[in-house]
Parts: sequence; C-alpha cells; structure tokens
Amino acid sequence: MWLNKRNTQMAIGLVVLGIAMTTLSLPYCYNEDLQLMRELQFVATLGLAFGIFKAHSKHTDKFLLLWLAITAFCLLSMLNVGFIGCKHYELVGRSIIWALLPCSFAAGVAYLWNIMYNDYVELKFGDAYQVDEAAVNQEQPPPKYPNTENLTILVHGQRMK
Repeated sequence: MWLNKRNTQMAIGLVVLGIAMTTLSLPYCYNEDLQLMRELQFVATLGLAFGIFKAHSKHTDKFLLLWLAITAFCLLSMLNVGFIGCKHYELVGRSIIWALLPCSFAAGVAYLWNIMYNDYVELKFGDAYQVDEAAVNQEQPPPKYPNTENLTILVHGQRMK
C-alpha cells in the first residue's frame, strides 16, 4: 500500500528537493550560483505534489513533465558547480571534497530522474511491455523482383513479350 506509484513519485520528489537544499552546505561562492536552482526545485516539487494528488488524471503527465524539466536543470546546475569547483580547487589547493560533493549529488538526482522518466513514459504511452498484435502477425513482404510471367518490356513504346 505504501509503495504505490503516487507515494513513490512523491517520495522521489521530496528526496530530490532535499538533495537540492543540501547544496546549502557548500561554500558561499557556490551558494550564489545554486540559489535559483533551489527555488525552481521547490516550485517543481509543489507542482509535482499538486499533479499527483489533486490534478485530474489526464493532466498528471504534464505536471510530471514540468518536474522532469526543472530537475534536469537542477542536475545540470549541480554538475556545472562541481566541474567549476574541481577546476577552482585544483588551482587553489584546498580540499577537493567540496568540488566532488555537487557531482555526487548530481549522480543521485540522475538516478531518481531516470525512475521518474520511466514512470512518465508509462503514464503517457502506456505499459512499456505491451505487445502490439499487428507487429507480431505481420504479413510477408512482397518479393523484391517480379516473376517473369508478369514482366512487361517496353521498347520504344511497344510491348514485347
């Protein structure tokens, strides 16, 4: 009962929001760059909660798509800060842990994003394992070359047999 789709999606949304808020532990120079990402992730999580619990069932996929788009921006922001941090700390000589922290956060967000994307595809296009009967029972394709019985040769506009 607790592991149904709605609860799993909401838990993933809250975990990603928590990861986004955990970036506050980074040094101040990176917090400025990530402030917009945290605010957008908060809005996306509120939209996800509304889409899962209150929206009409035919609109749920649109709220899920909004969450996926904003979370992709969140993922790219964390990777950007991590790569810039690696370059910065390499020059300064400080601990590289502060540069690797956003990259590890981004890896966790990417895994959760993939789970939500699979849920979105299943919601939008149906079950991924549904077999199409027409694809299974296809007819034989016509032969590449016609048989010689039906072959008509035209030479200068006149038929030859």
